[in-house]
Amino acid sequence: MTTTEPQTPANERFGGLFADWAGARPGGAVAVVRAGELVYRAAFGMADVATLAPFRPDHRFPIASVTKHMTVFCLLLLEREGLVSLDDRVADKFPGLLNVDAPITVRHLAANTSGLRDYITLATYAGGRLITDLRSPTIERLIRGQTSLNFAPGAEYSYSNSNFVVLSWIIARLTGRTFAEAMRERLFAPLGMDDTAVIVRSTDVPGNAVTGYAGVHARFAPWHWDMDLAGEGGVWSTLDDLIRWERNLSRPVAGSAEIVRRMGAVQPLNDGNPSEYALGLRRGLVCGHPWEGHSGGWEGYRSFHLRLPQQDVGIIVIANHTAEIGTAAVEVAQACLPPPSPPERLAGVYVCAELETAITVTVVEGQLHLAVESPVGRQTGLQLCRRSDATFYLSRAAQQRWDLEFDTTVSFEAGGAALVLTSEPARGVRFLRRR
Repeated sequence: MTTTEPQTPANERFGGLFADWAGARPGGAVAVVRAGELVYRAAFGMADVATLAPFRPDHRFPIASVTKHMTVFCLLLLEREGLVSLDDRVADKFPGLLNVDAPITVRHLAANTSGLRDYITLATYAGGRLITDLRSPTIERLIRGQTSLNFAPGAEYSYSNSNFVVLSWIIARLTGRTFAEAMRERLFAPLGMDDTAVIVRSTDVPGNAVTGYAGVHARFAPWHWDMDLAGEGGVWSTLDDLIRWERNLSRPVAGSAEIVRRMGAVQPLNDGNPSEYALGLRRGLVCGHPWEGHSGGWEGYRSFHLRLPQQDVGIIVIANHTAEIGTAAVEVAQACLPPPSPPERLAGVYVCAELETAITVTVVEGQLHLAVESPVGRQTGLQLCRRSDATFYLSRAAQQRWDLEFDTTVSFEAGGAALVLTSEPARGVRFLRRR
């Protein structure tokens, strides 16, 4: 571990979560900010394995889709200046920007409810290689060439990078500057984020940058990609600059608390039901407490900025390898929250006759652990992390030990009458409580 902070209980509490990132391997960096004050800041592992250069908080790093909420923040600054409204129809306000005949608003773009198809997916449908050789003119053709949509604007949520490319075009039109210049002038410079910039060509790696590594465990290899990026994922930053960004969300210098609140607010769909996506932000629960934030990832890079708005806590986790970054960020968030009541009522043995498998649930230091045993194999000491009173997921260490191909949710029915395992390819596999 590399850290510039004194050894404190916070270092022990948070640093212990990242012991697997330490040593002569790709690593990452972590920060925790509470009410604008830095609680924890540390880096782990190597920025470059070949040279054994340690990962540092001032190393530059591509934050990928974490860019999206910065793009929306800049857009809302322009709305505050009276240059645009979220409810403006794109076809009316920006004629010729899109060719699809549909009432898409600026809000639909920021909320991922426009119905525009994702340009990266369309590029692969057209025979291209994923995130390789995608230049801006091609991206523009893939977006502006759409004459039909996934769904009517506002009817559904669907994650699409196309939406945020279009927002970067809008910001450029409104400011008369390039998207990179607009972001620099309105966000990064006022906040002292001197090592942060929009870098259009992914191969234009800035100085003092980390190397990204594909692979897991001990099988790492440098990873390279080549595409043009904008408001969907073009920002490079550092842990230290992202700390400045988080402080601005907590105690705004650029923008306002109202802008921060609006970004995280529920966005209703046309039928009145809430979307799972806000404005450039995802939303969810950690131990029953609401969080908002965004993940970002290319094969060799992972990032997550997670905020607990009720606790005024911000968490930043970045890694230069294919890490389970969302789980890592949530584990840090859990360490920032009051410990929940011990779930002893859920301890017991649960059996699935169909799989000839028994899962034993125990409580160890207030945390649920699983042991799985069947004729096929045996796994023990699998720690769960709490999402709500009855819903859990596997810790990063458990994910590495239990070789599950897909994210799996562990939930308990009727106070522990049954345990249910659910993943995308195998849903609702029930284990009945034996004792």
